[in-house]
Amino acid sequence: MNFTRSKFFFLSLLLSVSFFNETIAESFFFDDCERYVRQGDSLFKLGSYSAAIKKYKSCLIIKDGNDEYTKNKIQVTEDILNLKANANTLIKLGKNIEAVDRYKKILVLNPDDTEAEKEITTFFEQEAANFLKDGDDNNAYEAINEAIIYAKSEKKNRLDSKLKSIDAHRKNAEYIRIKDAARSLFMFGKFADAKKKYNEVFSLPTYSKDLTTKKLIAEIDSFEILRTKAGRSIVDGNYFEAVDKLETIYKAGVIDPLISNNLLIAYQKQAESLMNENKHDEAIALLNRATELFKDDKRKVSVLQKKLKSIASKKKK
Repeated sequence: MNFTRSKFFFLSLLLSVSFFNETIAESFFFDDCERYVRQGDSLFKLGSYSAAIKKYKSCLIIKDGNDEYTKNKIQVTEDILNLKANANTLIKLGKNIEAVDRYKKILVLNPDDTEAEKEITTFFEQEAANFLKDGDDNNAYEAINEAIIYAKSEKKNRLDSKLKSIDAHRKNAEYIRIKDAARSLFMFGKFADAKKKYNEVFSLPTYSKDLTTKKLIAEIDSFEILRTKAGRSIVDGNYFEAVDKLETIYKAGVIDPLISNNLLIAYQKQAESLMNENKHDEAIALLNRATELFKDDKRKVSVLQKKLKSIASKKKK
């Protein structure tokens, strides 16, 4: 009886030790698997994809292929390698935009991929540089903005500075564009439209209180008043005042045909008034001044010269 009990106890002990050893062995192998996965994840994050796959596969061997996380990581890593190969081929073919699209997909799968980040930001920086050469500030601004989206903190700070520089230049260019357009409207006598255009300057952030523009608008107001008064003077037959006011507008660079034609009429009418008062020399001086003012307008010069000849012949009589 005692022998039987001893034998049973020995067998039970043997089985327990065997089970314990198997459990330890299994735990040891699983610990190895976790270690491989951690190493694989670290390599994946660094962009060492081929090395990462080897680590993941080592774990998968231990688990007889039964680990969804590891299988998924292998698939994602292989997808990234395929995207990189495809991007390199596209770059060689000069299809940089398509290559950038592949790098964007890589960053979706691994936001820490420094190579993809560098390729994308470099591409958009170069695009911005090309736009700036062509004077296209708006597209340059958009390109740098796109680069910032994918840039890491250190590069992002540098790109932010570049973006601010482009924005300042862009706003200054817009300021110049608006003022040039307003000036053209003013020169053609479209005073109301010119003021409306100048007012657009105030919508630009850095020019909301631009004193120069306010002064220009005030000047246009004064020219509008002069033009109105000159018209009334012509209707009233007060050609001396009309000449004085229209000359001021014309000398400011306004090339509105209506203003120049009214000024020509005013010169001739004023000369006739002087002739009627026997002030021939004053009439001649007035028309000579008009001829000098209109020297680039052959038609008006011809009209004035005929008037001068007529006065000269009357003076002899």
